[in-house]
Amino acid sequence: MNKLIKFFIGVLLLFISIKPSHGQILISLLFGDALNSEKIEFGLAGGVNRSYLNDIPEAKGMNNFNLGFYFHIYLKNSSYLSTGVMVKSTVGASGMPTYSIGDEDFDSLFVDGSLTKKINCFYVPIMFH
Repeated sequence: MNKLIKFFIGVLLLFISIKPSHGQILISLLFGDALNSEKIEFGLAGGVNRSYLNDIPEAKGMNNFNLGFYFHIYLKNSSYLSTGVMVKSTVGASGMPTYSIGDEDFDSLFVDGSLTKKINCFYVPIMFH
């Protein structure tokens, strides 16, 4: 495996295993003052998101957690460019009806069931504030 990929995976595991309140301090200690300066702010971001699948009327929304990091790149006149990566995020929906796959024995097992769809993904937002 490439050294850069191993390093990136190690940093991601570090982010997931530490508490967000101490994360910025630990990252600053590891990487020095190069990440946080007058022009750049680095930190952890996390929260809860609710997602839906709009094309399926029976689908119910699903709550999920997300975790990532951000960079605020300060420009002039109190404006900044914000980017980063949400490295752990899941979207999807639940409560959807089952469907036939053409096998009567298999279909009869799941006739009263419901489906949940989870899509693991990551986001790379770029915003201007």
